[in-house]
Formats: sequence, C-alpha cells, structure tokens
Amino acid sequence: MVLRVPSFKQLAASATILIVACSLGCRNKTLQPTAVAELSEGDYLSTNYIEQLRKTRSPYKAGDQRPISLVIVHRQGTDLLIDTSYNFHEGGEVLRVAANGQIEPSSGENVKQLTGTVLNEHSLRFGINDNPVTTYEHVGNAATYVARASLVGTYQNSRGRTYEFRNDGTAVFPDHTFRYEVGLDHVFGNFDYFDEKASVNGNSRTWAFRWEGDDLDLFATREIESGVDEISDTRPRLILHRSN
Repeated sequence: MVLRVPSFKQLAASATILIVACSLGCRNKTLQPTAVAELSEGDYLSTNYIEQLRKTRSPYKAGDQRPISLVIVHRQGTDLLIDTSYNFHEGGEVLRVAANGQIEPSSGENVKQLTGTVLNEHSLRFGINDNPVTTYEHVGNAATYVARASLVGTYQNSRGRTYEFRNDGTAVFPDHTFRYEVGLDHVFGNFDYFDEKASVNGNSRTWAFRWEGDDLDLFATREIESGVDEISDTRPRLILHRSN
C-alpha cells in the first residue's frame, strides 16, 4: 500500500474551503449590516401590547400604562428612522438606526438616556429616558393588526342575522355596508371603539364595543365636546355572538 501525502497546493485549497464555509456559517448566526439595511419599514407594536391584546381582545386594556406601544420605521434619504408614538396620540422622539444596528438619537433630538439595537429584520429593542427597554415587532399596519385581533370575524344576533367585520376594513351589517377603523388612541376615552366611516348616505359615527365571553356588545356613543365621545347607551345596542 502506498501512502499518499497531500501536496502543499491541496492543503491550501482545503484550508480555503474551510475558511469560506466557516465564514458563511458565521454570517447566518450574527447580525450583519445587511440585516440592518433590510429592517422592514412600517408599524411596530411592543410585545407587551401584542400579548395583552391577544389575551383581552381590548386595545384599551392592552395600551394601559404603556406610553410607547407603537413605533414607525421609515427611510428618509439614506437614514433609517424610528418615530416613537406616545399612547397612540402624539409623536415623540425620532431615533436613527446606525450601520452597526445600534439605535441612537437622530440629528437635533435631545435625548437624556437611550439604549437599543436592531434584533433582526422584523424586530428591534430599545429604552429611552423613563421608558423601560422594550421589544417591538413588525406588524405592517397597526390599525389593521389590532382590528384583526379584536374585531374581525363573523357574528350573528339573537334572530340569526349576520354581521361581519372583514380584514380589509369593511363591515357588512344586514341593512348597510361601511368602512370601519378600530380606535387605538384612548387618551380621551376609557373604552374600546371603532369609527364607522361616512357611507353613501353621509352617515358617520363611533361605536363602543366590549367583549363578554364570545359575545360582542356594541354601544352607541355621543360627542360631548370636540373630539371627545362617551357611551350613550346604558344597555348594548347590539349583542353579537361570534360564529367563526
């Protein structure tokens, strides 16, 4: 038997293959600048908000005492920016994603304390000033996501008539069809609601809703001052049972 010893060229080629293979494997395990560049634009909700929303089906309860539940990622020129939103009501600090994935104040922002980083293409984590470090997940459009978790579905009333809230923002009631949007801002109201957008006949109003088991209770509201509504019904206007 003849023992063949690899030549220097063969050893060098094998070493090169191992180095390339290791490089490719390591690249998948660590956050690279390309992942930062591909951070999805759109709305991000805090994981705390998402968890409570899934448990309660109540946007109002999910947002209780969580000032920054929503952030919006978008591009401005060569910068990747993060707009913070307090209580879904007013804009806050504008942050910037650096090439290394760290989150920092954008130009002109006066931030006392900030720590944060991009986790992957669909999530980021940061804490700012008095707000604790929180993880945020990409949901596309926040209003659509919240509607899907709290209201979208098919229902029937006690007489078997069908009511439907569709994923595309269309509501189909027995007597009319309209566009709707679930409310996220609860600064001036302590109840869940959706806005019935103006239809062909020009009607537009706000409905309050509340879950009781598998029943969805709907209440009429009235405006008590500009931009502020209260529930006007003492009993549900409609009681709808979830059928799917």
